[in-house]
Amino acid sequence: MAISEKLPVLLTGASGYLASHILDILLNHGYPVVATVRSEAKASFIANRHDSAQTSKQLQFAIVPDIVAVGAFDNVFLNHPDIYAVIHTASPFHSKIQDPIKDILDPAILGTKNVLNSILTHGSKVTKFVLTSSNAAITDPALKNDGSACFNEDSWSPVTWEQAVNDRNLTYRGSKKFAEIAAWDFARDNAADLNPEFSITTINPPMIFGPMVHDVTLNTLNESSNALYKLIKSSPPNDTSLPTQPYPIYVDVRDAALAHVLALERGDSARNKRWYVVGGYFTTQDVLDILHKHFEDQVGGKIAIGKPGQGALSLINSPKYDNSRTVEQSGLKFIPLEKTIVDLYTQFLQLEKCAKTP
Repeated sequence: MAISEKLPVLLTGASGYLASHILDILLNHGYPVVATVRSEAKASFIANRHDSAQTSKQLQFAIVPDIVAVGAFDNVFLNHPDIYAVIHTASPFHSKIQDPIKDILDPAILGTKNVLNSILTHGSKVTKFVLTSSNAAITDPALKNDGSACFNEDSWSPVTWEQAVNDRNLTYRGSKKFAEIAAWDFARDNAADLNPEFSITTINPPMIFGPMVHDVTLNTLNESSNALYKLIKSSPPNDTSLPTQPYPIYVDVRDAALAHVLALERGDSARNKRWYVVGGYFTTQDVLDILHKHFEDQVGGKIAIGKPGQGALSLINSPKYDNSRTVEQSGLKFIPLEKTIVDLYTQFLQLEKCAKTP
């Protein structure tokens, strides 16, 4: 399809860590994009990064201050009736939970339902809905130390609503599971009233690492980047007892973003599929080895050395994953951990330099 023939895509939560990369890829692939953000300030920052796209009207914005509000996305579709695809990334992911339902569960689940309801009532041309789901909707926390367990595209987390509400360690897991279920149920229950070509693809990434292109400082890092930054800064030089990860799998943010766009472009290979976008395994030791290899002048004597080259030993009792179907259907070739960490830590150094500049 020629660039001039590509139809508009709605991208929700466009100022986020992952969504910012999705936006870059959509624009590079020639899609007209309607990007939703919560405020004019966020729209202005994105517009400054994509000045030519906004000038040419390839990029337009819609302000949606509260995705939980009934009809939150109605005006977006009324003002942009040619939208043919929706990539819904807007969903909270943070550890400072005061009210599990209000802070995490409702925005994820009701936000998803609100987009879909607006498609049903005002988006008759929409044929594709891509949802950012998560590894959290796939894995079982009870099996985090079971080396014989293996998760794939058919796996579902067994977390219940009650557990998600009452155990804050499970709240995010529940939000992703129940938001994804809501999407699948909606498509099934409203098939007769949706566009006949309508289909869903969910993108289920684990921990996402990699460089940031959104508005960010060291004090406003997204959760996964902040976790890695704190790990680096809190590893005593002589420490050999390194923290382990309950689910030691990752994906580079650029691959996770590309998966969302490929879901629009892979036809039947993506139609009504779950894509488990896992780039590989990672351990704290792996990260330290990469940092010492590439940044010894910056980290030598400041962070742990651990036991170089022995990261794989900590994976013995970790669950396995099988995303072979996703790889075949999407054609993704994942960025290796070394490049992911090098690119991200290079940015950390730049942010540290900026933080020290008066």
